[in-house]
Amino acid sequence: MAIKKPTAGNNPSELFETSDLYLAGFLRASGARLVRTGQDGPRVVFSLEGSGIQELARAYYQDGQVGALAFTASIRDLKALVHGRAGFIFGPPAQG
Repeated sequence: MAIKKPTAGNNPSELFETSDLYLAGFLRASGARLVRTGQDGPRVVFSLEGSGIQELARAYYQDGQVGALAFTASIRDLKALVHGRAGFIFGPPAQG
């Protein structure tokens, strides 16, 4: 589910929500920013924003590619967030 969110200027950023950990990891590794998390029953919902995030989500389901290290770091960070471990920073994953 994507929600349009106005930002400064004429380039709106899109807000995208998913409970799919690996899709959220792919989007972060592609440069989307994690803005918050929430609960939907037992599931964690990740809210991410970025320009063209709908296209990035479609790319994920059509064999989209990101760097292996960025994807691994993103998944590790999201799992730490889900399991309540300290040290998580919102935003895109650190490039290594």
